[in-house]
This record gives sequence, structure tokens and C-alpha cells, in this order.
Amino acid sequence: MSTTAVKFAVAAICVTGLVFLRKRKLQRLHARIIYHRDKDLGSRFGMDVGGTLGKLVYFEREGDSSNDIPDLGDVHSYLVDTEYYGKSVQRDGGMMLHVPGGGRIHFLRFETDKVEFVVEFVLHRCFHRDIRTMACTGGGAFKFSKLFEDHLGIALQKCDELECLIRGMVFVMRHVPDECYTFKNVALHSQGMGEATKQIMSTPQSELYPFLLVNIGSGVSILKVTSETEYHRVSGTSLGGGTFLGLCKLLSKYKSFDEALDGSMQGNSQSVDMSV
Repeated sequence: MSTTAVKFAVAAICVTGLVFLRKRKLQRLHARIIYHRDKDLGSRFGMDVGGTLGKLVYFEREGDSSNDIPDLGDVHSYLVDTEYYGKSVQRDGGMMLHVPGGGRIHFLRFETDKVEFVVEFVLHRCFHRDIRTMACTGGGAFKFSKLFEDHLGIALQKCDELECLIRGMVFVMRHVPDECYTFKNVALHSQGMGEATKQIMSTPQSELYPFLLVNIGSGVSILKVTSETEYHRVSGTSLGGGTFLGLCKLLSKYKSFDEALDGSMQGNSQSVDMSV
């Protein structure tokens, strides 16, 4: 065989090999694209964006494996092992719930006026790439819908706030032990703190309804709940957390919700004239 023929044969083998490798690479890339397109991890998350605070929950299912869900690993480890995410988001580790037979629910919060920083943080970490839709309640579900869609490609599934609140409350009372309690022997202190004995309340399922649900957020709503799907609003007020934070910003040096709470630990309510 001539030298030229040998060179052509070697070149042909090399080209064939490159074509094969490229085909394999394209197949893997295509498979990954299909995975990303079909896999939506948004069901693991839920969000409520109110007038003052935004709240995010992450459900960690028992038996989760990064091998089974490869793109969940980075998100999971970061959310579970980190308490502060920059200056915008904080994880409330003490509020974590163990769901019997299901897993754990983690809670995070952020100030609503910093939601754009939160979006940039998620975008920078690429945590959004496998989330297509996410359930969201509150006015922020409408106000920030376009922001999430344009920057993260996440469609906010707008859910009725009160219906979600009631269903969540009923779920906790039915399935999470020690989450319903009352306080006995309450002794209030001038600093706004107090001492009390925590007493766990055990309510039989047959005696669950009716009950009053008082929701204190930017405003206050008082609901009478007669079943998981039946309720009506009996009272409420627009004065709540939003008024509290607004007054703090106007009358004190505190400009954020956390700063105001820290300040309340140091203040003395006896210095305030409460007479009307």
C-alpha cells in the first residue's frame, strides 16, 4: 500500500472517530436538554410575597438522591447548609418542620422591597434552570410575575392566599405533632418580651372544626373556618406589619424588619405614653 493510501486511511479513521464522538456528544446534550425541558422542580417550592416580607418554602423529600435528581444537589445543599444568602435572604432554621413519612420543610424569608436582589442571586447561582413553574400567593404573585418570567423563566402559579393558608393550617394540625400549643402563666416584661409555659394542645380530628384563624401580616384577617374548603371572614384590619415597619422607619433609626425586631429587644415600653 502506498504512503498516500495509508495517509488517506488514517485520515478517514480520524474523521470517522471525530464524527462518532461528536454524535455521542450531541446525543448527551440532547438528552440533557430533554431532561431540563421535562423536569420541573418547582413542585418542591412554594412562595408567598406580601407587602412587607416574602416567604419561601423548600420541601426536602426523604430518600432524595443527587444521582436520581442531579440538578437538585447543588440547590439542596446550599439551601439546607446555609443560614444567610447574601444580605437579602435568611433561612429560619428553627422553623423547619419534620413531616411524618414525608421529609422536611425548610423556610426562608426576605424583605419584599429586595425581591430584585433575590432574583439576581438566584440567576447568578443558576438555581432557576430546572424550575418552570412555582406556586405563589400574595400580592407579589401578580406584582412580580413579569420579573420572574423575564429574568428566570419561571411562571408564577397564582394561588388564592386564604385557601392555601387554611389548607396549610389544617395539614399542620393533622400531621405535624407539637405544632399547636398555647401559653400558660404568661408574665410580660417591659422590654416587650415575656415568660410563659408552653403547653401542647392535642385536638381530636372530630373536634377540629370550627376554629378561628387569625392571620397577621401586612394587615390582619380573622377567619372562621368550618371545613378545609369552607370559611368566611369575620373581622380584620389594614393595620399590621406594614404599619409597624412604616412607623419604625419614620420614628426610629431602624430601616428593616430585622433591625426593628432587634431594637424591640432593647427598648422599654414604659417610656411610651399609651394613654388615649
